[in-house]
Amino acid sequence: MPLSTDLTDALIALIPEDGSRISNAEIKAALEQGVGEPLSDTQLEEAKSLVVAMGAAEKARGPGGGLKAPDIEPPPARSRNSNGGPAQGRQASVAAAPASPPRAR
Repeated sequence: MPLSTDLTDALIALIPEDGSRISNAEIKAALEQGVGEPLSDTQLEEAKSLVVAMGAAEKARGPGGGLKAPDIEPPPARSRNSNGGPAQGRQASVAAAPASPPRAR
């Protein structure tokens, strides 16, 4: 079993500096590859909790949980259109003015 300092050091090195998050699955896979053996969920949670308590990361929200750099806003998400390409900005639609009712004579 790897030492907790080795795990926390390796975990800190994984956290993206741009404020984007790394998911729990990505963390676990990278740490297991680095130490060469499987990690229990308990070991993973202890390492994550220690890194958060040290102030080196904060818990990330979203599917898959994870961690992100503390006090850094993530980069804006890139929008995609239905064809997979970059989305174009919304274009304002110009509504025609309603027709005036006919005048009575």
